[in-house]
Amino acid sequence: MTVLVVDDESLTRQILVRYITDLGYETVEAKDGEEAIRALAAGTFDAMFLDIFMPVRDGFEVLAWLREQGLTEMPVIVFSEANVRFNVDFQEMAERLGALRAYDKPVTLEKVRVALGEAAAINTAARRGGRL
Repeated sequence: MTVLVVDDESLTRQILVRYITDLGYETVEAKDGEEAIRALAAGTFDAMFLDIFMPVRDGFEVLAWLREQGLTEMPVIVFSEANVRFNVDFQEMAERLGALRAYDKPVTLEKVRVALGEAAAINTAARRGGRL
């Protein structure tokens, strides 16, 4: 399973990549929404961890682009400090745009493990024709 990791904060990307690779998955990194869209257009990913508030293009724009492209089957897990920094309920907005899960930062190994388990189950079900 290959996971796209998108966050403008280098340290957060490093932590996510370490957790994901420690769990046995491959990763590709993007530092903003524009890089994420280029990566998504060029390759296939089994899941994506996506920050919401980033320069160039934010996570909401990436989620909207996925919908426009018909790429709604890929599990997207959103992380953000929006609730803490901006008092914004980003979870509800992200899930309305198609995110599988939306978590507050900080990123933890347990959150990553749970989200990847759900993503793997979704991908397995999709390969079996939609049966979980």
